[in-house]
Amino acid sequence: MKRFSLLVFVILLLFACGPNVQNDNQSGSQGNPKTETKKTVESQFPTLNVYNMGDVPQKDIDDLVQTLKTVYPNTRYVGDMTLVDSAHIKNDIKGNNRYWWSKLCMHLKRTTDYKHGITLVIVNADICNWDKKSNGSHANLGVSNCGGHISTISYQRLKVNHLNNNNDLMKVVIHELGHSVVGLVAERADLRSHCPDTKCLMRDAKNGYPYRGLTSFCQSCSNALKAKGFNMDALQLKK
Repeated sequence: MKRFSLLVFVILLLFACGPNVQNDNQSGSQGNPKTETKKTVESQFPTLNVYNMGDVPQKDIDDLVQTLKTVYPNTRYVGDMTLVDSAHIKNDIKGNNRYWWSKLCMHLKRTTDYKHGITLVIVNADICNWDKKSNGSHANLGVSNCGGHISTISYQRLKVNHLNNNNDLMKVVIHELGHSVVGLVAERADLRSHCPDTKCLMRDAKNGYPYRGLTSFCQSCSNALKAKGFNMDALQLKK
């Protein structure tokens, strides 16, 4: 009789505790769906590492990083870099603060984790390629190695062109990331390095700044960026 009573007590105890234990396990396994989804999404894409080269005003860098995080959450500011002396163009007739892109890129390949992340460097100098027509250096707002995860933005060239705010800087940054992250930003074989749509931010600058009146990408380029983790709906640009 005592054994029977003990057995009944154990069964009642199991029924009383069972549902609570199950609920605890379920709540523990579910966690926070929003947090887990965010971590999963971020882990699918490489980290965008932002660098300040040559003492760009830190406030401008901080504002840029905050804006970038809304569009590409997996963004972080890494730190400062000194200008690369080996890339400096000595005695350039167009200015003393000019640096060869090819040598800058070689330096960044040695010093940043571009193979596992995305390198974005805001440079307080002119970034130049060789101009065959003038037989000298040609400064650019930004230069990237297409599909190679390295982008450089000339903070100095932006200021020369009176592009004085985060909105102007973001347009050039997103354009260059389109090159470096997505490659040629092309879902179509007819795209080489720029988009033929003149209303798209991936259009060719043609040695100027045609982006002042533009605020978005064409559908094709937008889809290509979305596939690489960019939240294009969060990209809020002004003319």
